[in-house]
Amino acid sequence: MSFGVDRGTVDGLCDPVGGRLRALGPVRELDPVTDPGLKDELLRFARHRSREDAVFASWVLAAVRNQVGVEDGYVDTIGWLSWKTGISRSDLRKVVRLAELCELLPDTGAAWRDGQVSTAAVEMICSARVRDFDEELVAIESEFLERAKRGDHKTLARLTQHFRLCTRADGSKPEQPDGVTVAEVAGRGVLKGDLTTTGLQTVREALETFTRAPVANDESTLAQRQGEALLRICEVALARGTDAQGARPVVSYLTQARSESDVTEPMTMGLFSGIIDPRERDRILCDSVIVPVSTNHLGEILNVGRATPVWNRAQRRAVTARSPHCQWPGCQTIAAWCDIHHHQSWEHGGHTSIDNGVHLCRRHHVFLHQHRDWKYTFDHQHFRVYRADGTEVHPDAWHHLAA
Repeated sequence: MSFGVDRGTVDGLCDPVGGRLRALGPVRELDPVTDPGLKDELLRFARHRSREDAVFASWVLAAVRNQVGVEDGYVDTIGWLSWKTGISRSDLRKVVRLAELCELLPDTGAAWRDGQVSTAAVEMICSARVRDFDEELVAIESEFLERAKRGDHKTLARLTQHFRLCTRADGSKPEQPDGVTVAEVAGRGVLKGDLTTTGLQTVREALETFTRAPVANDESTLAQRQGEALLRICEVALARGTDAQGARPVVSYLTQARSESDVTEPMTMGLFSGIIDPRERDRILCDSVIVPVSTNHLGEILNVGRATPVWNRAQRRAVTARSPHCQWPGCQTIAAWCDIHHHQSWEHGGHTSIDNGVHLCRRHHVFLHQHRDWKYTFDHQHFRVYRADGTEVHPDAWHHLAA
């Protein structure tokens, strides 16, 4: 069978939308149970729908730009079209983003309109778009489009996610702050969190540590056991109090060697799975647990050393005796809640010594690594901070005021 007939073609020239609808008549008459050609026809129909999605997206974008419906008193075309069609505003905005993407990536738009790629594939490519990185997206369009045309949606999803994470972790964009909301809905507690990848890693490791293994005839789900683990974590935290020392991140330190006895200089730092903001990476390396891993030139692991704390307990006590709180001007966060920051970074030759360590609370430690245009000095006693414009952040709130 085919989607069009001669009469439908004639009608389509005069009434394009009506012609399309009439051409679907034979499709509606198919018996999905007994028709032997259903398998092929179903795939053809899916491709046809993708083509129509592409046309619909271009129409919606044109309507938005021409402010269709605004004359009826609506704020914008999206509101008018949502009222007329019942399609949610968020879905219509997504349609507009797809149409705008096709203007940015004309080859992708043409493939979508020709039915060579699916709507789902275009949505994946659109999800990779990050503000201020359109040039990079244009440069990699062919890589995405090749997978989309092959129907390799699994690889396409990984590539687009990787691109999006790379653009956001290049160190030039501020990291979104962590957030957690707690609410009571219909007699049940609901938690929702939005965390950085490093924050998520901490939560994940804590849950894995406290989640009990399933036992025989255990009907509990993983989600239920993780819920039990979260409550246990909170109980332990409350019992130990806020003075308890926090766990340190574990970092794999990779080196390359020609043999087990011949280790060269460090090559890279293996942190968490996925891509990490380099500023967050620097902050982690200031106060973490290092696990040395030696590999040969083929990348095969020769040896995994023991985890050793960057700052041992004696050093922590000594730094605390010198600076019992965060050294950021005006901050009084106690040392137990602080990280130890390497004045000269450990990765670039800085020693893990008392003279090279300074207490910074997590807020100011992250701030310092995220604002690389800010400067600071440390003379083993006094920590002074200077803004990007060169002015100093004084601990005295009245310093800048005239007497």
